Amino acid sequence: MGKRDAKRLLDEVYGVNIYKNAFRIRPYGNGGVDWLDLDKDRIQNFTLRISNNQIVGFIFIQQEEESHLEEKSARDGLKENEYYFGLKELSKKALAELETRRLAYRIKSEKSRSSKTSFQDTINDLFSLSAVKTSIDNKLSQLDVSEETIKEINEILDKEEVRKAELKEEIEKTIAIYQGQATLGKIVNFILHEGRKPIQFFNSETTVIERYIRHYKASKDEDILQYLDKSIDGFRTNSKIISGLFKRINPLANQKRGKKEYFLIYPIIEESCKIFDSSIREMKIKITVECSKQVSLYGWSEELYTALTNLLENSIYWLGISKKELKEIKIRVTENEESVIIDYQDNGPGLSNLEIESEVIFEPGYSKKLNGTGLGLAISGEAAGRLNGKLIARKSTEGVYFQIEFNK
Repeated sequence: MGKRDAKRLLDEVYGVNIYKNAFRIRPYGNGGVDWLDLDKDRIQNFTLRISNNQIVGFIFIQQEEESHLEEKSARDGLKENEYYFGLKELSKKALAELETRRLAYRIKSEKSRSSKTSFQDTINDLFSLSAVKTSIDNKLSQLDVSEETIKEINEILDKEEVRKAELKEEIEKTIAIYQGQATLGKIVNFILHEGRKPIQFFNSETTVIERYIRHYKASKDEDILQYLDKSIDGFRTNSKIISGLFKRINPLANQKRGKKEYFLIYPIIEESCKIFDSSIREMKIKITVECSKQVSLYGWSEELYTALTNLLENSIYWLGISKKELKEIKIRVTENEESVIIDYQDNGPGLSNLEIESEVIFEPGYSKKLNGTGLGLAISGEAAGRLNGKLIARKSTEGVYFQIEFNK
């Protein structure tokens, strides 16, 4: 059988079928019946998801008494009750595991055939004239052009390279701003969680204050002023919480980037962790930071903030569904003559060897979270790249282990 015949055969039998007692329940598996909404999901994430005509699957269910999956009286499918939707969800979760492994394998196969260039390296190459200058020098030398003329041409190219470097920095700024805002969108649930209690206090305490004021106007009872003082203290405390929250998310929402400069790493780690304060306390996650308060990097501090925020958001999600009693995140910063290294670890579910070796986790769209965007690690990697660093995943016996190495 040739490829064309095989493809024709697959086109006839595609879809996910449901069987009971060795008999197929129709219409599941019929041509055009996409009961798992695979085509709709693929539109949202073309890289990761597979469409209905790319799969041949079989699901075998138990008798109605055991599975609670009831057939319709007209024998045209299952009743859409909670058990049917449970079957659908379990099927999609199993399929999601297949999809992530499939993408990881494909990327690993592509990497073995050709080396992949990072996005930041592509940007650098795009705006570099070094290869052009070398080619022109060689050609001019062959044409017996005078040294003075070659020097003049090189000066023109040098000026153009400076202009392109300025343009490159502007483009990097724009990308950084958009990625910061994308990160802000990813952590909006944490932001709402952090701000919910102060807002609830403002709403409830306002009614209490109004009642105290009415009572004071009617009775002139001085003791009521003590209660008002307590309420004002509460407003002051909760206002500081809201103000601090806005201050912490400001680097991600910032519409502008200033000039690159040296900044200290420790305060950025501290502020990144504070975004998730409430969730960290509620989940009883222990965070350990080992970092000298003098270690610095050159660039935009917002980039490190973006990279760490995405790593923390991922860890908190997976630690949140972990069964372990002790939940930990460890951040360790070391420095040598050539580089600054950040080791980031947690004791959550971790990554498979295939995910680490293929680096599929850094591909936009790749996510093992249900309804995940697959942007977090891709954004972290690019943010690190703009700080002259590289984010990699290392093998670990427990949880994830990411390492960011910044060249000085």
